[in-house]
Amino acid sequence: MPESPPNKNTCGTHAPGWLNGRHPSVAEGKVSRQVCFNWDGNNCNWQAGIEV
Repeated sequence: MPESPPNKNTCGTHAPGWLNGRHPSVAEGKVSRQVCFNWDGNNCNWQAGIEV
């Protein structure tokens, strides 16, 4: 998953998602992060909480 917003209409979708933050190291283990979805000029138009 990219750590910066991909262009709209890429990755096989109209609103591609990206990890808002960095991927954790192995030492960090499982962490909570936010996924944002790029749509209509807003890099984080929708958000979802995930665990990585």
